[in-house]
This record gives sequence, C-alpha cells and structure tokens, in this order.
Amino acid sequence: MAEVPHELRPLRHREHPFVDNNASSPTLVDGLASDKVGHQRASSVTGLRCTCYTLHAILVFIHVTLLVLRMSRLDHHAIIKPEHDVYIPYIHLSLHISNNVAANGLTATLQTIFTLYATALVATTQQLALHHNLLLRQTLTATHDKSAAWNGLGAALLVFWQKPKAAVCGVVLIALYLCGIAGVNITSPLLLSLDTFLDTFHVNKHTQYGMQNLTDFPLEPYWNTATALVRAVGGFTEMPTAGLQDATLYETLADKAAFGNATVNAVTFTAQCHSFPNISTTVADDSSYDITVTYESGRDFSYYSLYPLYENVTYAIDAYGKTVTLLTTPPILDVHGDSGSTFDVPSPFVDSQSMTIQITTCVLSVINQTAVINVQTNALTDINRTPSPTDSTWTPLQSGLTGTYDHRLNWFQDAWGWSSLSTDYYTPMACSDCFLSFLDEYIMSFLGRQYNESAANLTAVSTTPNTLNELEAAVAHVASAAAWAVLTTSGYYNKSSGRTSVTHADLKSRLNINTVPVAIGFSISIILLVLSVWLTREPPSLFPDSEVQVANAVCSGGILEVIWLSSRHSTVQKGIIGVQHPSSPELRKAGLFPVVLGRVGGEDYVERGSGLPEGE
Repeated sequence: MAEVPHELRPLRHREHPFVDNNASSPTLVDGLASDKVGHQRASSVTGLRCTCYTLHAILVFIHVTLLVLRMSRLDHHAIIKPEHDVYIPYIHLSLHISNNVAANGLTATLQTIFTLYATALVATTQQLALHHNLLLRQTLTATHDKSAAWNGLGAALLVFWQKPKAAVCGVVLIALYLCGIAGVNITSPLLLSLDTFLDTFHVNKHTQYGMQNLTDFPLEPYWNTATALVRAVGGFTEMPTAGLQDATLYETLADKAAFGNATVNAVTFTAQCHSFPNISTTVADDSSYDITVTYESGRDFSYYSLYPLYENVTYAIDAYGKTVTLLTTPPILDVHGDSGSTFDVPSPFVDSQSMTIQITTCVLSVINQTAVINVQTNALTDINRTPSPTDSTWTPLQSGLTGTYDHRLNWFQDAWGWSSLSTDYYTPMACSDCFLSFLDEYIMSFLGRQYNESAANLTAVSTTPNTLNELEAAVAHVASAAAWAVLTTSGYYNKSSGRTSVTHADLKSRLNINTVPVAIGFSISIILLVLSVWLTREPPSLFPDSEVQVANAVCSGGILEVIWLSSRHSTVQKGIIGVQHPSSPELRKAGLFPVVLGRVGGEDYVERGSGLPEGE
C-alpha cells in the first residue's frame, strides 16, 4: 500500500454543485491543528462509549437487585398505612394521601424515571452506532439503511421491507434494540406495586354483657323498661340482640376492629318446674280464692286473693329468689300425660261448671360454658349446647330449693316484681289491677298460647297442648332475656371485667416487586447491553493514523452532514448523479457500491480497493 500523504485534496475531475472548485488546500498548520482536535474528539468518543456501557450495566444491575429482593421477600418489609398525611413545610400544607393515590403516584414515578433513562440509553447508543456505521466499508445503501433505522422503530421496519436489501442484519439489530427500549418503557411501570393486605396480630380485648353479678347493681329503676324490652324481643325476632341467643347469655366485644372468631364466656339458663304433693283451696263470695300448697318436706305456703284465669293464660303469682310460681290453664302435661298439681274453681263463664287450674313452681339454674363468636358481628357461631330434656316429669318441690340463696340468680325475683304491666287482664272478674305482666306474655308467646277472653266457647281459640319441657324452656328463655335487657337498658353491660384474645386486623399497604415484569425487564436489559456493545464497538483500523482520522470523521447522519460528506466523495457523486428517476428503488440500486462515507478524503483507498475492512 502506498504511503498516504498527510495533506489530501478533493478530486476535481469535473464541476459539481457539491464540490467547491475554488476551495483552498489545507496547510500543514491546519493539519496539525486538526490532529490536536482529533485527539480531543477521540477522548470524547471513548468517554461516551464508557457512559453508554455503564448506563446499560446499571439497568441490568437494577433488575438483578429487584429479583434478589423479591426472592428474599425483603420488599414486603416496606409497609405503609393505606391512609396517611404528608406535611409540606414552609407552606404549612398537609395532604391526605389515599392508597389509590399512592399507587398511581408510584406507577407514574417509575414510568417517568425509566422513560428518561431509556432516552439517555438511546441518545448515547445512537450516536456511537452512527459513528461506527459511517466508518465501516460497506455499500452506500447499507450506510443509508442503518442510519435511517435509528429514526425509530417504525422507520427500521420500513427500511427492512425495502428492496434491494443491503444491510438486513444491521437493520434487524437496530430494530431489536429499539424494541428492547420499548419493552423497558412497558415493563417499568409494572416493576413495583402497592398491595393492600390485612396485617393480623393477637390482642386482648375487653368484653361486655356476659353473666355478671346483677345483684351488685342497683337495677330497680331499670326493670320496668327492661321487661318491656323483653316483650319486644319476644314479639319481634328480627331485633338485634348481640349477647343473647335463646337461653344463652354470652360476652361480646365492644371494639369490632378485629378479624375472625373469638372464644368468650357464656352461661345457659335452665329451669326445672315442680308440682306440690297437696293443694287446698278456699273460694270466697266474690269468686276469688286462696291456695295453700304443701312442700314434700311438709311445709305449707299460702297464696291469697287469686281469681280465675282466662283460657290459655299463664300468670306468675309469686317470685322468690331464683324461683317463680305460675298459674296456668289449661294444664301442662309431662311426658307421661300427668298434669302435676291442679285444682278446680267455679267457672266464671258457665254456672255449675268448674275450671281446672294448674300451679307449679319453677327453679332457675345456670350452666357455665364457653362460646365462639364472630368478632365483626358479635354473632354466636358455636357453643357446646346441653341437649334439652325431652322426658321431663312432674316431681314434688323440695322446700330447700326455694330457700337457698344464690347471688347469681336472686335478681330473678326483682325482674318479676318490677315488671311492666300490659293492658291485658288475666281474669274475667272485676279486678282493677289484675293485669298480665310483660314477662307473663313473653312466656305465653313462647308457648304459642293465643290469649282467649271467651272461655265459655273453648273452641274459639285452639291451643296445642304444651309439654313440661316447653314450659321449662320458656322460663329459661325469659330469664336470659331479662338479664340481657336489664344490662342493655341500664348500661351496665360494659361493666364486665372479662377479656379475650382476638385476631386484630389492620388494613395496610406494602411494596411488592412483581416477578414477571422484573424477569422480562432483566432479559431485555441483558439483550440491550449485548446489542449496545456490538452496535457501538470501535471500528476497525482504516489507516495508520486511524485514531485521529476516526475522531475527525462525521458522527451523524443528518441532511447537512450527508450533503457535506457527499461533497468530499467523488465516488458518491459519480454513483448517484447518473440516476435519472430518483425513486427509492433506483437510488438504492445506484448506491450498491462500497464506500467509507464517514472518512474525509479517503476515497482513493476505496477506489483502489486497498483492503479496507468490510461492513456487516
């Protein structure tokens, strides 16, 4: 190869509008100055290449870090409240940020950051790739196609389909790189998200209701209202009665900010009704009567000034401690068909006929239990229920059952003694204060007894005979309802000292790294790094002073640069100027000759075929 002189002149074999024939030749001083600038530009290109590779390596590192954090689940340690306030100093402004706003803000921030980052990747890679493209010995059409492909993904696809094809591989690589950049923009908003979850933990919570020692509270002023509530509960089954179900009184939670179920204390009321071994009655002229009953132990007890009952009436004549004595007609039968203790009095409806009335004393008791409730609704979900007896029989009452003091149940007598009265009479006789109480009517409602004022026609209201088991269940239910109602109306329901462990749940948000988008982004970042190294690699040495010459070369493919470069290459001028119809196929055919377009003044080497490196 002949030695290339330092001073080169453009060929002037003919006039051409792209060539200034009057241009002066560069001097040696100009060449030395150009060499100095060339070394500076070479350093600049090297720095830009290092920046390009560093940016791509950082992108890979970001995705690797996210994958490591996801696999170790460290991302879930970043927990924030779903609703939080942000205070902006100096302007004294407090902003309330919801979880939805925070999630949208995170997505927008990620998209903005990665969009700017992708712009930097494209800017550095494109400039270095064009620099590399202009310094390769390849056809002019190939140089054109690669430069045009960097105008965008759409332009790269259009170039790929044009014929004749000149640089298929190069255009595909550029299009693949631009697709990777698009993939980064797509996956970046999906890398991180805020997931809402329930943060559960166990705490002890205060309970209310439950079976408290009601004798410790001054309840007299509240029984009147409480028994009216009992009657309402019996008449409207849809009423909310948290803490009461059937004959069971159970604890509830005052604070419902919890999750799942909780185990609480509960009591179930039971009752046992007894007969008397002996009954004697004395009827007065006004049709009232006195009753004397005898306990099994031989002790007598009397009740005075009682009146006949309407049909289907159950009426409490006495309550003492945990017992209540009832009159009822028609009599209630046990499992053997026995009616227990009954007596006859003259019928107030039909002369010369009698009415059979039953008398019984029911004794209250409780069973301590544990129950499971739903902490959100306080509804009873599970309890070890004692099976209700189905074979109760009438047994004589022992005097000791009524005289034993029970501090947990002696309030029962106050419930009957202070009960509200209804407007219904229990007797057809002229009696100004012979009203049924609301507790009487609750028992009648539980037994399904329809009040009948006309006992002369016993078929006016049909009544299914009640059993002793049903009566005992009715007394137990009225006791539990009375205890619940007086706690509710008095406000003492919250005096309970009980506590239970519940699973508390707070709604929070935590940072979540989405595995699939991160894995896709990691693959894309690796591909981008490899493509950037290949597309922007240092061009092969073209001539002895290649470092300076390469740095002095034009590194862009804009219209101004192309016009300038064409004016310095006689080969380009000769190949293109002869095209008569400048259509894209004709121009592409005309450009199928080799040239190093970016090197200024080197067309001699190209024309002589001096072994310059071939392009891709």
